[in-house]
Amino acid sequence: MKPTTKKPHMQVRGPKPVGRWPKLAAKLTALAVLSPAANADELPKELLLQCEGKVTAIIMLGAKPEFSTATFKSTLRLKDGSIGNIEYNFLDGKDCVLVKGEVRCELNEVIYMKELNATERRHGTVSINRATGELRMFLETWSFDGTRASGTPSTTVKLTKTGVCRPAGSSRIF
Repeated sequence: MKPTTKKPHMQVRGPKPVGRWPKLAAKLTALAVLSPAANADELPKELLLQCEGKVTAIIMLGAKPEFSTATFKSTLRLKDGSIGNIEYNFLDGKDCVLVKGEVRCELNEVIYMKELNATERRHGTVSINRATGELRMFLETWSFDGTRASGTPSTTVKLTKTGVCRPAGSSRIF
């Protein structure tokens, strides 16, 4: 005996859809659900964030470390995939992405400061939780005399910030 391939019929009660609108709506819904762009989290083009919390610094001048802890309040600007402190015009992270509800940025750069005749190598990370506004920031800086970031650094600074950020003028994170 052959197995039957017939499926039981399901009855749908109610009026039948008329015209092409229900089919079009079903197709648009399927496209929206299946489209990667519709489900991907995107960063805003520009956003000002009021942040506050605790900052801890470890400064190495020579062989003896100096520790410092304080509170901070600052305004960060997230713009075009970069984030930075607007009061000091200081870049904290680049190539920002939104992954699993968290803004993540990284910074790797070398800067020559002509007025000090010194070069700094910087590595930093920034993460901000989209739902809670929790901020975690880390920056390590190595300062070198002259125009090259090589040899033994004259100063090393490790900076950690933890706190909360909210969009300027709002109680919600973006």
